[in-house]
Amino acid sequence: MQRPSQPELVGVILLGISLLTLSLYLRQAQPGQLPLPVYVGPAVAALAYVIASFALIGVTVRVLILFAAMLGAHAVYAFIMGCGFGLIRGQTGGALGALTEGLIAYPPAVLLQMAFVVPAVGLLLAPRLRGDTGPVAEWLADLEAAQSPEELAAALAATETVETLLPEEALKAIVAKARALAPVEEPEAAPEVTEPAEPQPAEPEPVEPQPSEPAQAEGNDNAAEA
Repeated sequence: MQRPSQPELVGVILLGISLLTLSLYLRQAQPGQLPLPVYVGPAVAALAYVIASFALIGVTVRVLILFAAMLGAHAVYAFIMGCGFGLIRGQTGGALGALTEGLIAYPPAVLLQMAFVVPAVGLLLAPRLRGDTGPVAEWLADLEAAQSPEELAAALAATETVETLLPEEALKAIVAKARALAPVEEPEAAPEVTEPAEPQPAEPEPVEPQPSEPAQAEGNDNAAEA
């Protein structure tokens, strides 16, 4: 599953701010007041979201999730616009009044809301529901099919660079597969080094006096008398 890149997210945010500013300017200038029933705008938006959901997802059950997400995003964006319209007029009618103001009171605002909701929800949610079916999916499938470090190295060497895959996503996939094939063993803890005990001074052994021989003592006495 490919996540939107940072430039894409920034582009969507800038688009929302620009369209909100444009709607406030148009509402203040009061152009484009179409003589149509109030339900026409929401009905056209719902039809546009049905077509966009089928175009992004296809005929699957998940298209209902995408359609509901578009309706929810439209309601939130319409509420924000309605709050802005109330500030322009200097009147606040509460949350329900702001939502009604943004949804049906000003037909050009409905068109601007659709112009934001389709790319925003399509970019953020559609890839997660649809799943990748292009070169990115093939690259990840070849990577996942490797059953040994040698097969992983061969798959990486034979795979061409996929430009639509974010570098950090590719690195994460490679590292995860490498760890699955060759788990990294944690190094054993080194034994704790204890400080050697300080040497204790040796105590001198007592020297016992040796007794002198009696014969030698008597000879010495005789020699002294002579």
